[in-house]
Amino acid sequence: LCLLSMGRYSAHAASSPISPGTSLSQLELSTPDSPEKRNYLCIQDAEVFTLSDIPAKLLIVEFFSTFCKVCQAQTPLDNNLYNLILGDPELKKDIKMIGIGVGNKPKTIAAYSKARKVTFPLIADPGGKIMKEHEVYLLPQTLLLNKEGKVLTNHQGVITDLDNYLQE
Repeated sequence: LCLLSMGRYSAHAASSPISPGTSLSQLELSTPDSPEKRNYLCIQDAEVFTLSDIPAKLLIVEFFSTFCKVCQAQTPLDNNLYNLILGDPELKKDIKMIGIGVGNKPKTIAAYSKARKVTFPLIADPGGKIMKEHEVYLLPQTLLLNKEGKVLTNHQGVITDLDNYLQE
């Protein structure tokens, strides 16, 4: 796991993951520039959107940082998970997936996405607002949210066995 410490948002050992039952429905994010990504998420051309704007029965949210080596190791598995969802008509209609780069700027996210061939939407959190508000210091964190935006599960670290993770 990466313990993220970025300037004034210094991490502390007592940081805990976002726990099941926590509502993230009103988490405000910048709308992706790409029309394809907006279309995938079914969001309008507004400047910002919330997780509750995404019409999905389940939403996978990957908190990561482009500077985190463990997060970089997780990226191919995230790509595999996204492709698995897209390849299954039932999963594709019910599940959406996004990544949130905590403390990362949009240009950094764009370069990371291109270099690592990430096709699912990656959203920047350049000021570390999400990191600070939700104490997201241990990365990566993979959250599964229901349609109300409540956290069902939170996996910290690399998902070493995708099949096992999906069974959970």
